[in-house]
Amino acid sequence: MQIITSIVWAIFPSLITGIILAVWERKQAKSEQAKKKVEDERYESEVVKLSLLLASAQLSYASALTHKKQHPGTDSELEDGIREYEKAMHDFRQLEREQMAKKL
Repeated sequence: MQIITSIVWAIFPSLITGIILAVWERKQAKSEQAKKKVEDERYESEVVKLSLLLASAQLSYASALTHKKQHPGTDSELEDGIREYEKAMHDFRQLEREQMAKKL
């Protein structure tokens, strides 16, 4: 009987430690899943925001070009805006290329 008791007491700390580690690992996995879900949602949100920003910029650009065609003697502010749009789009496309290259 004493041998069985000694064996049980020898195994008991390892058993408790194993159970605690299994519970902790499960909590960590759930936490990581939640963080990944939040990160994925943030990414999707940023993609939509960027798409909306680009759409607004392109619409403004199209409106400016239409106004310029209808009123050939437009002021320099419109010309400055068109140049800024073209520069910003060039920079944006360059950034896109760099990010795509980093992913490869």
